[in-house]
Amino acid sequence: MKKLCAMLFVLPLLVGCMEAYDKPVFVEIGGNSTPFILNLEGDTKQSTVITEEVLKKAIISARRVQITYRWQKTGRGWNVGKFVPNERLILVDRDPVTRMWTGDVSTGSKAVNQAIELESKDSVNFSADIKLTARIFDNNDAIKFLFNYPTGKIEKVVLKDSYKDDYEVKKVSLEDIMDNEIQTKIQQVMQEFCNESEMDGLRAEKGKMMKKVEAEVIPFFKERGIMITAIALSGGFNYRNKANQLAIDKVFQAQMDKTVALAETEAAKQRKTAMQELGEGEAMKATAKAKGEAAAIQSIADAKAYELEKLQENPEAYLALKQLELQQNALKIWDGRWPMIWNGSSGGNSGAAMLMTLPDLSKITPPRNLNKEKTDKESAAAKPAEAPAPKP
Repeated sequence: MKKLCAMLFVLPLLVGCMEAYDKPVFVEIGGNSTPFILNLEGDTKQSTVITEEVLKKAIISARRVQITYRWQKTGRGWNVGKFVPNERLILVDRDPVTRMWTGDVSTGSKAVNQAIELESKDSVNFSADIKLTARIFDNNDAIKFLFNYPTGKIEKVVLKDSYKDDYEVKKVSLEDIMDNEIQTKIQQVMQEFCNESEMDGLRAEKGKMMKKVEAEVIPFFKERGIMITAIALSGGFNYRNKANQLAIDKVFQAQMDKTVALAETEAAKQRKTAMQELGEGEAMKATAKAKGEAAAIQSIADAKAYELEKLQENPEAYLALKQLELQQNALKIWDGRWPMIWNGSSGGNSGAAMLMTLPDLSKITPPRNLNKEKTDKESAAAKPAEAPAPKP
């Protein structure tokens, strides 16, 4: 009994002298991130000064990391203390980030006025909305980025352990760098451009201004590990004095009215020209038609005159030819049957004869060849006269 009581008295003392158990802690690395493991306490293996070379050696390729701890006493007892981590895990997210800096709190990346405030050479205050996309391209850019910019966000890994605090994973926030340093750099370059031009010139040179921003801002941050893939104006300029905007709107409306009036005038001229061309075309068609009809009438008249001339020269031959034409036309439409009208019989011989009879061509004087006679007359006129015979 005495031994049992002694053991019960000594057992709590032994338990109090035992060191707490070091439960392993793991952190999984997801997404498109570059992980760095840095020692929290200096040693001979790692320099206490963070350089790009140190960061290059600190990159790890594992997607799950075990964080090591050491026991730190905080009191007199053996088990009075806690575990503290030996390493710090830092993640650099390489996913693209897009920011919208506007004066409208409902359209920007943040619910505040983030527009770029500017002033022209003639002291006109205005602002510009900017849309920007950037990313950290690879591990080399991640090293440059982490060297130039401190860690920002902290994510905690919750540990249900009375001897360990929740582990903190630090992340570099590209959004914060864009909303602060990059925005300030863009505003600086744009303001330098605005100092050289008045407001009227700036409205016409927005493209040149953004070219200048790209030429200076993109290389500047590329050296710091940030790849800017796009910088663009989102809309036009926003004037602080609303009267300036109203005046610009009126000028624009007047220009549009002038453009519309010029377009309508040009359209009216084109319609007038088209109507004139159409009328001239119709007139040409009517003239051509009239000329054709006149030529046809003249041809008919010439034919009638020619026939009349032939009739007057040799009436018998003309009438004989006309009779042949009539008989030829009758033969074309003859159906092969005898006609219903008959001549009387002659010479005591019964017989029938068609009314169509060929004329006796031997009694017809052949028509004169007017062309040959004309040619003969011209040849005789051209032939030199014979010399008279000499007188005896």
